Amino acid sequence: MSFAEHNGSHTTAYKNLFDWLSRIDIKIFQDKLVVYLSTSPGPDGAAGVLASAVESASHFGADLKASLSIPSFHKVFDTGMNQVINADIEKKLRQAISRLKDTDKLAA
Repeated sequence: MSFAEHNGSHTTAYKNLFDWLSRIDIKIFQDKLVVYLSTSPGPDGAAGVLASAVESASHFGADLKASLSIPSFHKVFDTGMNQVINADIEKKLRQAISRLKDTDKLAA
């Protein structure tokens, strides 16, 4: 799941949807395995909204396996090639995804 940030917090569209869904069942993620991501054009990589989401993950029923904030999106991702071009970020992204895959294999 990828989080967008608006003024250091969740976007109003996400917050509204999240608020209404949690009225039906507070565990909206239903114990699903998740990896949380965030990015922005700036050096913080939407770290504020990601920290908030990570902190509340278990409360809302998410089985959080990894999280990653990706700073300076336009410097680490080539939109023409549709790929990450920063080796360190790519490694961290692959590690996060592998935590999700490894957990899925254990359940099988």
